[in-house]
Amino acid sequence: MEDSVNRDEVEKFLLASTSQVTATGKEYTTSTLSMLGTQLVELVNTGLSANCPSADGFKFVVHATVQEQWGQGSQVGARCEWDCARDQVVSITHNTDKVTVCLVVFFVHIEDQEEDSDSGEE
Repeated sequence: MEDSVNRDEVEKFLLASTSQVTATGKEYTTSTLSMLGTQLVELVNTGLSANCPSADGFKFVVHATVQEQWGQGSQVGARCEWDCARDQVVSITHNTDKVTVCLVVFFVHIEDQEEDSDSGEE
């Protein structure tokens, strides 16, 4: 098990997933934008481990922000408490002529079983 996530591998998977979900080119409403975000998060949750072997040994949290594209800017921020030496975050932004998608995945390293059992014994 590796101690770091292969950032290029994850970014490639996230961009492919985002392109797949946004490829329809249809008009969006508030409810379809919400469904687009849900569909994207579910796609990443189910496919990340299989498509990115370096994610093995990490729990991950996926966050998607989807908004209509009207030329406005946006900024997405988040805060987590974690081990800066082992935990990571990978994010991508994907723009189409209709929507902007910001996809963020937080990777939290899972401690080895031996370390957990050693710390719990007295």
